[in-house]
Amino acid sequence: MKKILLKIRLLTLASGTGAAAGSVAALFITSLNFVTQIFVSNKYFLFGLPLAGFLIGWSFTRFGQGVHRGLSLIMEEIHEPSRRIPLRLTPMIFVGTLLTHIVGGSSGREGTVVQMGGGLADALGRIFRVPITERKSLLIAGMAAGFGTAVGAPWAGVVFGLEVLTVGRLRFFAALECLIAVLTGSFVFSIWGVQHTNYFVPQIPLLNRFVIEGSANAGLSLDIYSLGQFISALFIAALAFGLCARFFVWLIHGLEMRVHRWIVNPSYRPMLGGVALLVLFSVEGSFRYCGLGLEVIQDSLKHTASFIDPILKFIFTSITLAFGFKGGEFIPLVFIGSTLGSALGPILHLDSCFLAALGFAATFGAAANVPIACTVMAIELFGAPIAPFAALVGFVSYLCSGSAGIYKGQRS
Repeated sequence: MKKILLKIRLLTLASGTGAAAGSVAALFITSLNFVTQIFVSNKYFLFGLPLAGFLIGWSFTRFGQGVHRGLSLIMEEIHEPSRRIPLRLTPMIFVGTLLTHIVGGSSGREGTVVQMGGGLADALGRIFRVPITERKSLLIAGMAAGFGTAVGAPWAGVVFGLEVLTVGRLRFFAALECLIAVLTGSFVFSIWGVQHTNYFVPQIPLLNRFVIEGSANAGLSLDIYSLGQFISALFIAALAFGLCARFFVWLIHGLEMRVHRWIVNPSYRPMLGGVALLVLFSVEGSFRYCGLGLEVIQDSLKHTASFIDPILKFIFTSITLAFGFKGGEFIPLVFIGSTLGSALGPILHLDSCFLAALGFAATFGAAANVPIACTVMAIELFGAPIAPFAALVGFVSYLCSGSAGIYKGQRS
């Protein structure tokens, strides 16, 4: 009876975690949309990059000891609990991400909500003095709720919480807590009236198009040549997405390590990164790679993109995040994957928009080592017909990307 009561308490706390995550996600996305519109209407805010960088660097140096590692800190606490996650993580990453975007920094948003979800879960656990085992489940549920509510893919959020901790393994012990938290978070998010980004759904090919109806004597036959070409092209695209994810992880972590070595004072790292971004954005001149870049992602799902898009997004996002600006990696990786897939379409003789949708999910899945979650996400965002293709490309990309991922707290 005692175990049942404890489980009911944990599920109630998971529901509370989801409600908190859904509310903060709604507030954050609304605020982010607002500051993004400010930047779009006032491009000269780009000149504030060094100042915003200094404010972020100084505040995290002065008040952010122990929280600057963000999501990696939460993962480490799940693997080896040693201390509480400071409550200031939530407001600091919230404000830091808004500062990054109001001056055009090239970062994402979902990672911020995942961090805030984990931070709020730990705060709730602290209030009710939950033991270590319950705390682990609550933290996982908080991350799952953050991802599911931010992306608008609740089932992917559930799987993300179970898959992200350990490469190649699902941690089922928190499955029910993740489900309760994500569903509650999604419901609360909808109550606030905030709209998720509705991505354009391209036409998905059907496997039965490779079945040819022959004459009455010939019956049905399979066009092995066409099917073989199609599958081979998907494998090549998956290889490209996986290597792209691998290079992204290598570049972000490598550049971050060198920035820490070259610039000893952490207060000045984002400021100097802001100077570099200001120069590069000014030279590039289109502002296409500032902020989230949702318009470019949507366009890649409708029209063929250029290879210059993923290359330049690589550069701007790497500098933004490695130098210490705040925000997530999800949207930048979606940008890179969708534009890369769209650009590969004509070369591989596949529909560009279809390949963009596969790159949308597969590139982040490979970089974060969450291929199952991203396959589910692709189904939720683009419909059930994409399932076999998303699964194939997602897992091949994941296998090609290596075990190192964007989250340092992830275990192999």
